[in-house]
This record gives sequence, structure tokens and C-alpha cells, in this order.
Amino acid sequence: MRMMLKKRASVIITTYNRGDVIGRALDSLQKQSYRGFELILVVKPSGDNTFDVISRYAKSMHVKVFIQDRGHASEAYNIGLNNASGDIVFFLDSDAIAISPKWIEKQMATYESDERIGGLTGDVMGARISSSGELVPTKMRLCEDPSGWLPRRTWRRPISGFEHYRFYLSISAMPGAVEPPAGESRFLSAGLTGANMSFRRSAIEGVLLPEFSTKAFWFEQYLAYHAWRRGYKLYKCRDPDMMVYHLENHPSLTSGHGWKHFAQLRFDRVMMFFNLRIAGFPVRVPAFLAALGASLFSRVVR
Repeated sequence: MRMMLKKRASVIITTYNRGDVIGRALDSLQKQSYRGFELILVVKPSGDNTFDVISRYAKSMHVKVFIQDRGHASEAYNIGLNNASGDIVFFLDSDAIAISPKWIEKQMATYESDERIGGLTGDVMGARISSSGELVPTKMRLCEDPSGWLPRRTWRRPISGFEHYRFYLSISAMPGAVEPPAGESRFLSAGLTGANMSFRRSAIEGVLLPEFSTKAFWFEQYLAYHAWRRGYKLYKCRDPDMMVYHLENHPSLTSGHGWKHFAQLRFDRVMMFFNLRIAGFPVRVPAFLAALGASLFSRVVR
């Protein structure tokens, strides 16, 4: 017998120039077993067919469309957060696909089981679209295994309170990670993934993203750290029903090459440090400078 779920859900999707793929994301939501959710679509017009695609789902789901007429990614997420009314707020990228029809239901049940849970994230599997239109899984995305590219250094020590987290806020304001035990299906992690995550509304209510960023890189951690500070726990769940596909070989906010892309991501990291300090997190200037210097010699933004 299915568990009675009392809480309401909102799903936020922000999109720009994704008319060729957003239909797959919406189709996966249309198939969800949990039907009592509102869909918040924040669209920055690009002249493509996004609105035509959205109109096909307007009658089958509770869809609210908001036009973003200025700004970048952070402003888009803030529009979504300001207009979501659910008790649990989900984030799904417009080029991501919920694999299971229980993607919402499983997470809602997890929140119902423990009022201390403030945020959840699931696995993200890369995928491509074949010549016949089929989804072909490729590999687990790099961000899903941060222990492989976040070496333990002095500046990677967790701030007090994050010692038992597998993915945590370090004293440098940059993320740190330790590899979870093999076979562990759920573990403490502040490394929520924007393509596939959710928050209890009370954990992030009133928290808006600083609107300095064109890419909103690390916005997930900004929300997660605030939820943690309010006394909530954050978890990564390795449950197939909570997994999504994320389409590869498609333009995204955090992909790119060249000095401009490199500079934008470093600028985001610097501004994140200052915003965390302003918010009262105990991050340290010497540790941040050491970590930033080390990242300049890395191919991976750290």
C-alpha cells in the first residue's frame, strides 16, 4: 500500500534556448506517480520553440510559467524560489530526465520519514541521444564522485560541524570530500547537484542567491550550507529511483573553454567566498588564497 504523502511539492526548471531537449524533461515529470506537484518554469526567451513545447504539457500538469526578462542564472533560480509554494522544492535541469516515475515520490517519502532532513540529492548519469532518438547512458558525471578530484589539503579541512559529511564546506570556502564506504546507499553530503536535488522549504526559505554570477556555479552548495546552518541534515542518496540522466554534448552554463570561461568560474568562486563570509560562515582568507592558488594549476575548477 502506497504511503500517504502529506506534503506538497514544487519542481523548478530554469531554461534558455533548450527547446530541443526540454520536452524530455517535461515528459519524465508527466510520468511521475506523485501527481500533486506544481511545475515552476522560468524561461528566458531565446526565439526557439521552448514555449511551443511547454504548451503541450499545460493541461496535464500544474504548470506556472515565469518570463525572465533580465539577468542570468542566479536571477532565474531566485524567480523560481520566490514563486514556489510547495513544502518540498525540487530542482531539475531542463536537459535532465528523471529516470524513474518515482523520482518525486521516493524523495517526498524520505522527507516524511525524518523532519531533520533539509536537502537530498541523487545520482546524475550522463547520457546522449542516439541517431534513432533513444537515450544512451554513458558514465557517472564527475561531480558525483568528488573524492576523485578534491585532494585532502590543509585548506580542505571541514569547518566545525561538517566532520561527518562526505562532501562538506571547508575552511577555504571550497568544497572538500572523502570517499563514502562502498555500498552505502545514503550518506551525509552537502554536495547537492543542481541537475537533481531537493530542499525542505523551511530549510532554505528566505535564502536567495547573490545575483553576481552569469553561471551560478556552486549555487547548490550555497543553498545547502544555509540549510545545514539552520540545523537540517543533507544527504546523498544512491537510489536508482532518485537518479536522473543529464544530456551530454549540449551547451550548459558551466561548460565552456578559453580564458573567458576560466575567468568567470574563478570570479564565481571568489564572490562565493565573500558571500559566505558576509553570511557568517567561518571561512578563512589564508586558506581561500591557498586553495585558489592551487586551483589555477588544475584543469578542474576547485
